[in-house]
Amino acid sequence: MKFLNIDLEITSRRRPAKLLADFAGQVLVLHDGKVVGGYLTAVELCSCPKTESKVLARILSLLAGLSKEGRAELAIAKIKRLDFGYSKAKGERCEHTFKPAVLRAISDLGCELAFTIYED
Repeated sequence: MKFLNIDLEITSRRRPAKLLADFAGQVLVLHDGKVVGGYLTAVELCSCPKTESKVLARILSLLAGLSKEGRAELAIAKIKRLDFGYSKAKGERCEHTFKPAVLRAISDLGCELAFTIYED
């Protein structure tokens, strides 16, 4: 199984404009629009390091650097999800572990953890 990227997905009642402004130039916006039940914003890093630990560290750094307004938008979001993307060969077993520090960092943000696995 090969690591691809991590998407940060935020579902809220309204568009997190301040958060997006704080992220300007550092993320690629994958989706930014209305969905059933609210507003979905999904982003990934513009330049993706090779390892999930480095990508996660950069995302955590971006979140730590949010303005007061950006932090407030994140705090009131209905759903905050970090979606780890992987690719795998057909028939390859999907197995992965995370160190406790990674799980703690995700939990401390109040984020859900998700996996998307693409078959080659």
